Amino acid sequence: MTRRFLQRAVLCVCLTGVLCPLVDAEDNLGLGYVRRGDAIHFVGGEKNANTGEGTRIDQPGKGVIFGFRRSMTRPVKLCAAPDAASFEVLSEEYTRDKNKVYYKWISPGRFLMIELPNADPMTFAVVGSNLARDKHQVWWYDIVIPDANPATLTIVREGSVYRDAERVWYQHQLIAGADAASFRHLGSGYYRDAEAIYWGPKPIAGVDLATFKVLGDSFMAVDKNLVYRSGQRLPNIDPETCQFILHDPYGYQIVSDKHGVYLNSQRFLHADPTSFEMIDNRVGKDENHAFLVDTYQCNPVTLYWDKDQLNVEKLVYEHGTNKPLAIIAAEVAGDKLEKVRILPPPGEATAKPVSEAQLQIFRRADLIQQMQAAGDMLKEAN
Repeated sequence: MTRRFLQRAVLCVCLTGVLCPLVDAEDNLGLGYVRRGDAIHFVGGEKNANTGEGTRIDQPGKGVIFGFRRSMTRPVKLCAAPDAASFEVLSEEYTRDKNKVYYKWISPGRFLMIELPNADPMTFAVVGSNLARDKHQVWWYDIVIPDANPATLTIVREGSVYRDAERVWYQHQLIAGADAASFRHLGSGYYRDAEAIYWGPKPIAGVDLATFKVLGDSFMAVDKNLVYRSGQRLPNIDPETCQFILHDPYGYQIVSDKHGVYLNSQRFLHADPTSFEMIDNRVGKDENHAFLVDTYQCNPVTLYWDKDQLNVEKLVYEHGTNKPLAIIAAEVAGDKLEKVRILPPPGEATAKPVSEAQLQIFRRADLIQQMQAAGDMLKEAN
């Protein structure tokens, strides 16, 4: 392993009265680790990296131990007396010396090194992100995966899914009944084997294997019968005419069908799917309306002009069931809403009660500002 030596020079006064450098050799091991004499330090991201105080991997402070103890769900053995001469950095997470293998827990401003019990340092190897093996066993993070065969271990999706010749795991969870030989990643968290489609570790019941496909690089998928989001069925969207429009890293998707346009499974009121287009990831329009994604609760908002008055409408849904309760409608007047009223949802004769909290969310100053900007955009476009 190639190492780069850094020199830290400090001026000192010699007995002759002449300033001369005091040199302390520091061996840079990579990824934030350094060897200082017979000790190993992790200085990556540490505020006190220059002094070395509190960065020795075998001398965590009491505060560090206390901070991590709250997340400890099992006994662990802290790193003790590592062999500095043979210490080697394998990855961001895993290191070893001639005697032991170590795993680093890290959070902002602090870290904690622990030993991997019974790990064989001679055969230990990193397979992927937080996935490793030796000749006897497999680790996910610092957890031993029971019954995993290290000799046939392969990655299905980096950072989450792996398999051996007989079984498949999602992180540290065995995917019961999965066929390892045919298991593969379809995209965006969807997987399949010869018999089933999976969202993460869970099979999706009733999927048509022959027609199932993922829509874009998103959580949306479709078969001949249904549309799915994150493995959940969306029966209100037509699968035959469903078209993918947008996936946003914030965590929402926009699709259309012959009936309308949807933010996740919720409708943009009055949206015309034939002329709908997104201006950016938050604002869209059709010929007569502007559409806004309220990211506070990931709700679709519709705006339109009636003569010189900007109007806004939003469907309110029942928590948990996603059933429409009512429409909140109002007029946008500068930095406030006027004539706020509760209307029945589409197809219903009456509106169900809307909580005061929902009304306050609708009246947020930042949202009203976004409404006005979207309305101005619509006016300029027309």
